[in-house]
Amino acid sequence: EWNVVDSDKTAVLTFNPCATSEFACNNGMCLHRYFRCNQESNCDNGEDEEFCSQIIVPNGYNSMVPLASTVATLKLKYTILLLNLLNVDVVTSTFYVQFRTNVQWIDDRLTYKNLQPKENLVSLEDWKQIWIPDFVMKNTEDTAHTTTNPDEHHSIVKLSMLNESEFTSMYSDQYYNDFYYKGSNVLISKTNTYSYDF
Repeated sequence: EWNVVDSDKTAVLTFNPCATSEFACNNGMCLHRYFRCNQESNCDNGEDEEFCSQIIVPNGYNSMVPLASTVATLKLKYTILLLNLLNVDVVTSTFYVQFRTNVQWIDDRLTYKNLQPKENLVSLEDWKQIWIPDFVMKNTEDTAHTTTNPDEHHSIVKLSMLNESEFTSMYSDQYYNDFYYKGSNVLISKTNTYSYDF
C-alpha cells in the first residue's frame, strides 16, 4: 500500500497488463469491465465490489428541474397497463382500478459508472438524488401526485445503456479504475403499481 500525498487515503499500486476495458484487481488479475460491480466478488479480496454507486450527480444539479437550460425538449415514454378493475360505483360514478405504469427518459446532466450490459437496478438511495417525473391524476379524489404516493419508495428504477461500446475508463477518487457512461447514453426506466379511485 502507498500513502496518498496530502490525504489520509492509501492506495494499492499494481503493475498489470490490463486493457483500458478491464478492471485490475489488487493482485494484478484482469477482469472484464462487466465484472466490476456485478454483485459478485471476482477479485480475491472483493475490491471489484467496492464503491459501487452507479449515479454521479454533478455539482449544481437540481433534482426539481427536469433539464439543463441548454436542452430544448424532454422526451418521455409513458405506458399504462390496466391490471384490475376492483370496483365500480354507479351511484357516485367512480371506479377503483389497479394499474402499472412505466416511464422512460434520459437525463444527460448525469454520469453513470460500472453499468452491466442488461438492465441495472438502482438503489433507492441513488435514484432519490435525481429528477423523477411527477404525474398528476386530476380526476382522482385528492388530485393524486405520483411522487407523493405512499408507495413511491417501492418504485423499480433501472438503467439501460443505449450503446455499450461508448464508455471511458479512468481511476476514481478511490484509486480504482472505473467505467463511465455519459447521461445521453443511458435510459432511465421507472415502474410503479398504483390503485386509485377515479
